[in-house]
Amino acid sequence: MTEKTDADTGKYWKLIYIKRKQKEKNRQYLESIFISNEVGEQFSLQELSDRSVSNPAIRVNTKRLCRILITKRFCRARPCSFLT
Repeated sequence: MTEKTDADTGKYWKLIYIKRKQKEKNRQYLESIFISNEVGEQFSLQELSDRSVSNPAIRVNTKRLCRILITKRFCRARPCSFLT
């Protein structure tokens, strides 16, 4: 088994730092771009991103809901109980 060295740990933290910076940069870019709909309302791309499934919190809830619905359908087809 190989042991992790300080150099490996430094690389790990550097990757985390780079990812955070990239997310921050992406967020700033999305906040700077605005689009409008046919009614004339304007939204930043970041607002729309926060409301869509690209938001990790919403994505998790969507997956959870899909699992529940699939389980309910499975239980309807077979004699079993579904408790929430």
